Amino acid sequence: MFKLFLKYLSVLCFATVLIIVFLASFNQPARAAGSDLVDVTPPTVTPTITTTAPPSSTASIALSVTGGGTPAGQAGTAVQLAGNGFTPGDTVNLYTTTDPTQCTAANAGNLQPFNTQSSVTINPDGTFTANTTWPTNANQPSTSYYVCAISTTLGTTALANPPFDVTGPVTASITPNTANAGDTITVTGTNWLPSQTLTVSITPGQGATPIAQQQVTSGSDGTFSTQITIPQSTTGGSYGIDVTSTTNPSLTIFTPNVLTVNVQATPSPTATMMPTPTPQPPPATTTTTTGSSMGGTPTTFLIFGMGGLGIILVAIGLTLFLSHSHTS
Repeated sequence: MFKLFLKYLSVLCFATVLIIVFLASFNQPARAAGSDLVDVTPPTVTPTITTTAPPSSTASIALSVTGGGTPAGQAGTAVQLAGNGFTPGDTVNLYTTTDPTQCTAANAGNLQPFNTQSSVTINPDGTFTANTTWPTNANQPSTSYYVCAISTTLGTTALANPPFDVTGPVTASITPNTANAGDTITVTGTNWLPSQTLTVSITPGQGATPIAQQQVTSGSDGTFSTQITIPQSTTGGSYGIDVTSTTNPSLTIFTPNVLTVNVQATPSPTATMMPTPTPQPPPATTTTTTGSSMGGTPTTFLIFGMGGLGIILVAIGLTLFLSHSHTS
């Protein structure tokens, strides 16, 4: 009997152990998971993630020249800068660079300030407009310059594209180089960009009153050609050519002694102006006698009158002589 009791007790203990092990294995993951949620997992408030793009990707700047066309010209060319996508009320500094990869806030100290408009203030709508001229410190001929805008507070950057192309030196020439008063000459030029109105003058010296003047508009390629007539009253000598932009007076060129006006001699009277009279034989001399008609000249009358008076005096003298002879 006692052995049977021990047998059942052993079975009961074994079953109890199995139940405890089963319950322990079932509840342990739950407790571990619960423990992880409390001790390891961060707070349910997740970090705030900015959904807007970085300022440099939304801000932009456009560069244009007066009259339209590809941005190109010289220092002093009228340009417009228009930006948007910036922070309202922010101040933005303007620079120029030949390397677009250098347009960064960290590299601002190495950029060339846009010295005709160094900075702008952003409007409430995030835009700005600046009407200015191309700076003199970015005027290397045949070079392309980018305009770089950098925010002073957030470091927002924007790069104007396409760049501004600085053209080579402007030129002007005359053909032919020798002319007479009244002749027509041709004046041509290159690199007058952007397309603009030019005043072309023929003058004896820089700043002197021109003898002839003409206005012309350069083409989209910066060239022009115009004809000018030398006035008839022009005196002989050497003259220069002056070409000046009416919109950008600093864009000008004067080249002296490129035209020689010949002196025209004053024509003298010649046989071609007055025909030489044909020699005529002298009129025949008419001998007038005492029996001639009374149609002679007063001199003829005087001669014949004196002759007749002489004859009468001779006759009277002869008569007196004869009378005196007989009396004796």
